[in-house]
Amino acid sequence: MELTQLWLKESEGALGPETARLYQWHMEQYVLPRFGDATEISEGEMRAFLEELRGRGLSDSTVMAIKRVTQRALEYGASLGLCEAPAWEIGLGAPEKKYKTVVLSPSEEKRLADHLVGNPSGKHLCLFLMLTTGIQIGEALELKWEDISLKKGEMKVRSERGPVIGRKRKIRTVPIGERQKIFLRKMIGRAETYICTGTSKKMGRPNLEKCFRNLVAELLLPPMSPTCLRHTYAVRRIESGMDYETLSKALGVENGKSFRRLYRELVSPEQKARLEDERLSSRKVPVRSGRRKAAEKDPGLEALEGKVAKRKKELQDTLDNLEGDLAIIRTLRNSDCVQGQAREGFYSFVEKALGPNDKDGKVLVEYMRCNMRVADMPLRKSGALTVQAIRRRVAHGFAKLSAMLPLK
Repeated sequence: MELTQLWLKESEGALGPETARLYQWHMEQYVLPRFGDATEISEGEMRAFLEELRGRGLSDSTVMAIKRVTQRALEYGASLGLCEAPAWEIGLGAPEKKYKTVVLSPSEEKRLADHLVGNPSGKHLCLFLMLTTGIQIGEALELKWEDISLKKGEMKVRSERGPVIGRKRKIRTVPIGERQKIFLRKMIGRAETYICTGTSKKMGRPNLEKCFRNLVAELLLPPMSPTCLRHTYAVRRIESGMDYETLSKALGVENGKSFRRLYRELVSPEQKARLEDERLSSRKVPVRSGRRKAAEKDPGLEALEGKVAKRKKELQDTLDNLEGDLAIIRTLRNSDCVQGQAREGFYSFVEKALGPNDKDGKVLVEYMRCNMRVADMPLRKSGALTVQAIRRRVAHGFAKLSAMLPLK
C-alpha cells in the first residue's frame, strides 16, 4: 500500500488527475485485496489473477490496465531497491470486437428509416444520412448546412481521416435524392452551424453512438455499431447491380482490395458469384489491346517498329563480338613486341591504322590505355560520352581494326 501511494505521488506530473484516480481505484478495488503488501508477484500468480478478473466479467482493456498499473508500481519499487522488477510476458491476445459486422434486412432498414424521419432531430438526421448515403460517422458529424446544396442535389463531405499537417482534409461530393431532401428541408438551419447540433459547436462521437444504441434497443434491432449503417448501404448498392469500383469511389475508399474482401463476405451467394465473374472477365482484357488496334490501323507504325527492332539487333550483335575482339587486342598488347616503350608505339600504330579523325579509333586507344576497363575511362566534358556510348565506339573500333589487320 505504501509503495503504491509513493509511486502515484511521484507520477503526479506524468499522469493526469483522472488517470491517477483510476489507477488508485484499480489498486484499491482489485490488486491490494488480492496481493496486499506483497513486493514480489510471480508470472503464474499474475496470470491466474487476470483470468479471474476476466471471469468476473471485466473487459480485456480493463484487465490489461490493472496488469499495467501493478507492473509499473513494482518497477518503481525495483528502481528504489525495494523489490525485483517483474519479468512478465503476459498477453491476452487481440480483444474481441464489441459489435460484429451486421447488415440490416430490408424490413429492419425500413423500420429504422421510418422512425428517424418520423422523429426529426439533428442526431436522427445524421444517422439517416449515414443509412441512405453511406457516409461515415465522423463525416456526418463534420457536416455543416453550408455543405448542403438542395438545388444541386449534393453535399460536400470532409474525409474522416485527418487533418494532415500542411494539407486540408479531402472533400468529396455525395449526391442526395428526394428522401434526403425532404428530411433536410425539415431541419434546415444557418450556414455556419453543424447539422447534428444546430449550433457552431460540433457534437462528439460518443454522444451520437449513445443515441444510436438507444434506438437499436428501442426498435429491437441486432446489436451493432453506427458503422453498420454504412455496410447496409454498401450491400444494398451491390445487390442493385453496382460494381466494386464505382461503389468504392462513392464511399471514398482508396484500398479496393480490403474493400472487396469485406463485402464479399456480406453479400448473398448470388451477388458474390456475379461480382467474381465480373472480376475474372475484367482480367481477361488484354493490357495492350489499344496499342495493337492502333498498329493495325497504321501500317507505317508496324514498319517503323520493324526497323527499330532490326537496328537493336545489329547493335547487340556488335556488342556480342566485343569479347572476341578484346581477346585479340589483349594478346597483342601483352606480346613481346608491345612491352614497355613499344606499347605506346602500338597505340600510335592503331591510331594511324584507323585514321586521325576516327572517333571510334580514339576511344578504342583510350580504352586500351585504361587497362581495358570502361569504368576507368575519364568521361569527356565535350560530347558527354556515356558508358553505353563508349562501349559502342570501342566495339566499332575493334570491328574496323579486325577488318584491316590479319589478327587471326
